[in-house]
Amino acid sequence: MRVWRTVGLDVFDEIRILHAAVDAGRLSEVSRRLDIPPVRITRAIASLEARVGEKLLERSRQGVSLTPAGRRYIRYSRELDGALEGAAEAARRAHRGIRGRIVVSAPVLFGRGFVLPLLRQFMDCRPEVKVDLRLSDRLANLTEEGVDIAFRIAPQKDSSYVAAPVAKVQRSVVAGPGYLDRQGRPRHPRELAGHAIVVASHLTQNMEWRFRERGRAVSIRIQPRLRVDHNGLAISLAQNNVGLVRVLSYQVASQVTEGALEPVLEGFAPASVPVCVMFRGGSRAAGKVRELVDLCVAALRTDPRLAG
Repeated sequence: MRVWRTVGLDVFDEIRILHAAVDAGRLSEVSRRLDIPPVRITRAIASLEARVGEKLLERSRQGVSLTPAGRRYIRYSRELDGALEGAAEAARRAHRGIRGRIVVSAPVLFGRGFVLPLLRQFMDCRPEVKVDLRLSDRLANLTEEGVDIAFRIAPQKDSSYVAAPVAKVQRSVVAGPGYLDRQGRPRHPRELAGHAIVVASHLTQNMEWRFRERGRAVSIRIQPRLRVDHNGLAISLAQNNVGLVRVLSYQVASQVTEGALEPVLEGFAPASVPVCVMFRGGSRAAGKVRELVDLCVAALRTDPRLAG
């Protein structure tokens, strides 16, 4: 309900006051019905007449009546007011209609750091929606596994899904300062052969790390000292000075800032990796899916942690 006494009046308020005046026949009755001081009603109608450039109401001791210009104006303004009310009701129906289940897939660390906060925000606004969040660094088959929205950090090849790009991130080779002080800091990718390498085995199939040197792609075959099944564990081992690990820059940004990890070979960084929000497009995209996608795309495109 509009609290007329405590807010400024816009053009739509002025139109509704005009309608109320015509329906009531007297400005004093409008003041009583809307709980607006008479002086504000007079000013609102005068303001509307100034906007239109025509006198809309005739005032007399018997009350108010429409001028010829007022009769033409009110015919269209009532249609406009009805359309606005219809739009508001449609929005309310749409809000009530957002329900059901959304299946979301994301890499583990990205899901924890970026996706979970956005899902909490979405679910606070949409209490009727249930979310099935699947965190895995394995590349799922989105169609076969019934995924509605997927967050991918890799070039996209699935043409059955729309890929909305939100950022690009760098691959970074890092290690603990203790390890680097003990074993030395590699100055060229070829020097990796003399270092202990930690990898997440399911993410590194061909055991090659790619770099760029003078604008050309360079592949270096590595011999891992230790393989683990999760990027988070590989990062923890690097912090404990076990060896070098290659990860995405956002995954270790805080550790690098705090000095717990140190990047190396920065001058040989390969091409950046796209971060995309993937979803079924067209008529197959349910309203709840589209709304969550829009929220995530807008938030991630402006997240400073993904800058660069």
